[in-house]
This record gives sequence, structure tokens and C-alpha cells, in this order.
Amino acid sequence: MGAHATNWNAKSIGISFLGNYNNNRPTAAMISAAKGILADAVSRGQISSGYTLYGHRQVSATECPGTNLWNEIRTWAHWKA
Repeated sequence: MGAHATNWNAKSIGISFLGNYNNNRPTAAMISAAKGILADAVSRGQISSGYTLYGHRQVSATECPGTNLWNEIRTWAHWKA
């Protein structure tokens, strides 16, 4: 079990992007890798195919994952406001 989001660790997975995404934008390779991790987790049965995607700032008082990465993940199919 991870320790990435208090009260969510037992029912979630965390994907880490190293960098400051308030200032920088994630690369296409980083985005592709994260989407691949999610697809792999679904195919292994680790998360359901109907999973909900949240950004860290939705479950904790933080700027994480940074505004640029936040704007990116909000366009993904499973993201929820």
C-alpha cells in the first residue's frame, strides 16, 4: 500500500511525475507512460475498468500535481471533478 494520499491509500494507486508542473509541462513520453500504467493496472485487475481518476489536489491540501499536469489529466477519460 502506498502512502501518497491520506485516507485514499488503501483504495487507490499513485503515479508520480518528478518535476515542477506549475512551471513545466510533462513530456509526451511521461503522459504515455502514465496512461500505460493505468491500462496495465486495468488489464491485471488491479483497478476496475470503470475507475475514477483524481489529481492529488482533489484529495489533499496541495498544489500537486502542478497546474500544467493538472490541466492535462483533466482531459483524460476517467478524470472526475
